[in-house]
Amino acid sequence: MKEEKLGALEIDDVAEMFSVSPETIRREIKDGKLKTIPIRRAVRVTKQSIAEYQRALEQAVEKSPTFTNRYV
Repeated sequence: MKEEKLGALEIDDVAEMFSVSPETIRREIKDGKLKTIPIRRAVRVTKQSIAEYQRALEQAVEKSPTFTNRYV
């Protein structure tokens, strides 16, 4: 996590933050939901992009209807 000081994290670190697989993070990057920057020969996800992504997820949760089981 050395790049954390530069304002960017590795894909594996971001995946761990959100408790998802690195492939999910790569898919979100491909879909344009997370922004990246090249550092050396690797791709890093910007902290600003992570914060925006987290806000978007929180808003989606707030807007989604509460699940109720009609059979209980």
